[in-house]
Amino acid sequence: MEVLYELAMLGSMKKIRERAIYLEELDHKYMAFANNLKELAQGFQEDKILALVEKYL
Repeated sequence: MEVLYELAMLGSMKKIRERAIYLEELDHKYMAFANNLKELAQGFQEDKILALVEKYL
């Protein structure tokens, strides 16, 4: 989660999408979270990504 937070702070939406794909491949239990993350990154919604990730820090 720390990595996702740092990427969001940097505004690196491409890397956030890549990390979301990694999470999906890691375990299917992360599928819903990863899909949400990818949608937010696609829309360049940094604040919402930060809020989402902060819940898990």
